[in-house]
Amino acid sequence: MKDSSKAIPDGDKFRSRAINAIVALFLIASIPGAFAGSGNEFDERWMYLLNFVRKDEYIFGKNIFFTYGPLGFLTCVRAVKDSLFVGLAWWLAIYAAFVYLMMQVRRILLDRKVRVLCPAVALFLFLLPQKMVGDVLVSFYVWLAVALLVACDKEDRRGILYAVIADILLALLFLWKMSSFTSSFAVCFVSAFILLFIRKEWKKALLLSLSLPAVICAYLIYNPSVSDFLCYCRAAVEISGGYNAVMGNVMTPDSFSAFFVVFGVAAGLILALCLWNTDKKSFAIFVPLFVPLFFYYKYGIVRQGGFAFYQGVCMSFSIFFLFGLFDFLFSPSVQPKLHGWGKLSLVYVLALCVLEFPSFLSSIPQVLKDSTLGLPSQIIDRYLISVRNGAGKTLNPAFKEIVNGGSVAIFPDELFYLADGSTKFRAMPIIQNYTAYTAWLDEKNAAFFTDGGTGAAGTLAGATSATAGTAGGATGATAGAVAGAPPDFVLFGLEGIDMRLPLAETPATYSAIRENYELVAGTDTELLFKRKDGAPGRKHEKREIVRGPWSGNAIDRPSNARYMSIDMKLSLLGKLAEFFWKSLPVFIDIEFDDGSVNGGRIVPRTATNPIAVDELVVPYSGVHPREDGATVELAKVISQGPGKRAVSVDFRMKGLLRLYYKDITVCWWTD
Repeated sequence: MKDSSKAIPDGDKFRSRAINAIVALFLIASIPGAFAGSGNEFDERWMYLLNFVRKDEYIFGKNIFFTYGPLGFLTCVRAVKDSLFVGLAWWLAIYAAFVYLMMQVRRILLDRKVRVLCPAVALFLFLLPQKMVGDVLVSFYVWLAVALLVACDKEDRRGILYAVIADILLALLFLWKMSSFTSSFAVCFVSAFILLFIRKEWKKALLLSLSLPAVICAYLIYNPSVSDFLCYCRAAVEISGGYNAVMGNVMTPDSFSAFFVVFGVAAGLILALCLWNTDKKSFAIFVPLFVPLFFYYKYGIVRQGGFAFYQGVCMSFSIFFLFGLFDFLFSPSVQPKLHGWGKLSLVYVLALCVLEFPSFLSSIPQVLKDSTLGLPSQIIDRYLISVRNGAGKTLNPAFKEIVNGGSVAIFPDELFYLADGSTKFRAMPIIQNYTAYTAWLDEKNAAFFTDGGTGAAGTLAGATSATAGTAGGATGATAGAVAGAPPDFVLFGLEGIDMRLPLAETPATYSAIRENYELVAGTDTELLFKRKDGAPGRKHEKREIVRGPWSGNAIDRPSNARYMSIDMKLSLLGKLAEFFWKSLPVFIDIEFDDGSVNGGRIVPRTATNPIAVDELVVPYSGVHPREDGATVELAKVISQGPGKRAVSVDFRMKGLLRLYYKDITVCWWTD
């Protein structure tokens, strides 16, 4: 007869089976089927470049700057060199680590008898971002690093191993995507907090604090230069910050999304305060959420109306539900002090679930299919697409005859030309000119066209490649031969994405091209500039002749002025708006003597450099300049001089400008 006293209760059997099913779904849904994708993939060109520049003559932080780093290609693997195979191997390794971690999570859930509802919510939150806009793979990578830190709750060998692996992952993340580096700072902040307030955890705190020196060492192993390390950090911060302040002006956030994001931040803060009052250890584990979440918030609210922030909330909160750290939210009797305000965070997360639940249910079959049955076809399709893009673009035959072996720079962003091995193409330091959101970034590209700046390939790189004794080494030697010298030619396009106009948004770079190069050929989409004989190799000096405040009316242009610059200072309201949301777009209207009005958006941080007003020939038509014939019109202005002359300048959105900016001053310059 069976001993009923040793029988497993039906409730425990159900709970065990449910947890096993949830863990299995986690493992299936997390198969990195989208390893070759990145975000909303609106611009394939920089993704291709990240795969292309893994060669000696391009060093991130020295002569190339972006928000992604030397490992950035792992986010957007393309069939360039061995990228595809390296990317596959890397994501298989990451997935293997995730599988191991999930098996440990299963053990924790069973041992602690965490309520099934907690991992069920975690699964929902984990799967939900996979159908949202955003860089799911980097989020998944951050999720794995933070989950390892949460899992190292014991100071035994396993806990130490988890902490060390998390430190290494965060260090690699710094070389992968610089804008995610804030996660490491959050971990260090938690380490300091543990050392100060929860001293019995000091061993773990010391392990966590290794993440910051690990990050620095990771870069110095890649490139042993402290100055380049600082430039790498500064450029990534300025590009990311500029994106939030400027690029987000392309879209208008939904007011409901803004409210939902602010509400979510408030809910998290209240929960943190409750944890501080009841369980400081849980508070210390919870704190790492907030720095990464703030950046998800910034990206989401300025660009995608809150969806990217939802992604950050879901990916982060899923960790804590999965480890049972929020189990007390379902059991108020255990923690009575959390019964009131502490449940606000749970309400927020569950509201996310309710709002997205219908579409989520319909997406589950497709998510699971893509992660399993659809994976081979995804890899093949991605490979074929990247092979096609990897073929690049070939220089116009007429242009190629003129170039005749000279080096050619790409402006502003048509990076596919790098694949044309028959021409010596070179990328600018700020590889996409439309991401030069600050004067420092703008000057980096300007220096490249003036005297070679930091944009030239390093002599060491060329010499190193030359010793290889291969065709690749010969190519590297050719690149190194022009080290320190500006490019011989510039392949010039008139606009970047979103109908942005580099003539107004990066005036220092445009001025450097115009002053040191002359127009030699053109089509209806591109112009070819050749470096002038005897170009001075330095920035032309400009002289300020008139300076005056903007009073709300159009400002007349002085007769002898050629350039205009604008000094704009954010008010306190503007600074708060830019920190929590974004600054508002600024547009200039330029009236010409024939009655026409042209102009476009400016970037306040780069508009301090003089802008050639007569050459802003793109009309407010809402279509691409090449469809307006603006490239042909600009070629006429450059070759023959302005057919029409700018007579006055004014700003649009005047009322909002007065709220967000103060002391707007217009300066006029001449040569």
